Amino acid sequence: MKISDKNHIVDLNAYMRNVNNSGKVGAGSKEPVKQAPSGEERVQLSEKARDIQKVKKVLDSVSDIRVEKVAQLKQSIEDGTYDVTGEEVARKMIRESLLDEIL
Repeated sequence: MKISDKNHIVDLNAYMRNVNNSGKVGAGSKEPVKQAPSGEERVQLSEKARDIQKVKKVLDSVSDIRVEKVAQLKQSIEDGTYDVTGEEVARKMIRESLLDEIL
């Protein structure tokens, strides 16, 4: 089971489209928009936007699969020692469903 939801992270693509379309960071930007020389287009990102890009880059580099956990579970299944009750499965399914609704 893959448990990873990056949808709650800021969608940088939408932000970047907005920046590219408007030619400025945003209405709240205190920095003036500078004209690029001779027909070149230029985008100036705020410090917050740069921080968001750094976080996104780090998240993209992190694996969604916990290799150690998967190996441990595979070994338990092969050894016949993996034991889970239907009640535990149902409880976790309900919990995940409620979390999906909240987030």
